[in-house]
Amino acid sequence: QPDLIYTTNSQSRQRIPPSILIAAPYFPPHTGGQEQYAFTIAKLLQDKHSWRVVVATSGKRGMLAKQEVYQGLQTYHLPYWITISNTPLNPLWPIMLKRLLRVEQIDIVNSQAPVPGLAEMVAFMRRRVPVVLTYHMLSMKKHSLVPDMLIGAYEAVILPAHLKRLQHTISASDSVKHYLEARYHQSS
Repeated sequence: QPDLIYTTNSQSRQRIPPSILIAAPYFPPHTGGQEQYAFTIAKLLQDKHSWRVVVATSGKRGMLAKQEVYQGLQTYHLPYWITISNTPLNPLWPIMLKRLLRVEQIDIVNSQAPVPGLAEMVAFMRRRVPVVLTYHMLSMKKHSLVPDMLIGAYEAVILPAHLKRLQHTISASDSVKHYLEARYHQSS
């Protein structure tokens, strides 16, 4: 096979495991389906496949990031300045993420969405690091005028631009896959 790589035992011992950044707007101990999904993927990559996993997630309101090891996972809690609906945001996240990618020597990013902000910032500021998006739900519309106007703008303008910049999209379910294909012509 042309893509098969052969190594010796000594080369294998010296091999540095691949590193992945899981960029999730929320992460345990915050509870929810997307949080548990991201945590499960992170732990499986680390424990079963020996990847070096780093997590970037929203932290507390403020200016300073907090770094901790959460259940064996190197985790960065990035501070947010404002929250719109359930979306934490900080205009300084691109600077923090750029530094994190460099310092942690990240090989690939898996961003979690649809909570806007963190996933888009990683994809739009990335350099040579491939970004794979895991998308978890259908439309975020809440049947409330003002939030739905903001969500509509996100889903009509920002999300399609975001999807075009990605190397791959993973759908959390078949219904999400069909939604992305029908609405954005995005296969996953």
